[in-house]
Amino acid sequence: MTMPHRPGSAILLLLLTALSVGTAAFAQLEVPVVYTLTSASKPVEGVLTGGSLCDAEGLSVKDASATSTRVVAWETIDRVEEINPIGSNKLLMKVVLKDGHRFQAYATIPETDPLLILRDEQPDGATATPKLRTFTKANFKGLYLLEIEAEPPAEVSDEEVLKQVNELGKAIGQGDLDKAIDLHNKIGDFIEAWQDEETGEDGESESSTGEESPAPAKP
Repeated sequence: MTMPHRPGSAILLLLLTALSVGTAAFAQLEVPVVYTLTSASKPVEGVLTGGSLCDAEGLSVKDASATSTRVVAWETIDRVEEINPIGSNKLLMKVVLKDGHRFQAYATIPETDPLLILRDEQPDGATATPKLRTFTKANFKGLYLLEIEAEPPAEVSDEEVLKQVNELGKAIGQGDLDKAIDLHNKIGDFIEAWQDEETGEDGESESSTGEESPAPAKP
């Protein structure tokens, strides 16, 4: 879907930027997950919305033998098993990819920033504020299983985006930070997808006529 630039787009971007000021320095996400707190717990459907382990593109970890951090794309991860604190500042886990590859990884535990932020899914028709679980060094005892269900984002209509913008304004006016951040993330995903379509895969703006540039002459 190619969406023409509108005069109000600059205002929308300024609104989104203003909302993001003062939030934590880690990425804000919308990654569908199913998580299990302990081996005896029931699985819970939810959404991974952020945390120090989370990059916009994937899980930020170090391999067991590595010293530098790398990002494992959300779409390639099947599940993360046995996420447990080791010592005072290290987190150990097993990452299982969709191609069957499995490896042990670890991450540094920050002193104050959340490790993971999970929002429970609400039943259809529910109106209550969904439960938000924020895991920090002080309260994190481990996570038995985190199943990643990342899929390509669905196409969003213009009408749906405008509706979300209106809802965002209402949430800000009501001081509902959780809902405002949720809507901010959804609108931001749309704008990012829109920008990708406008620039094309090669990172350059697409021709307004849709014609391809002539190939350079061979020497």
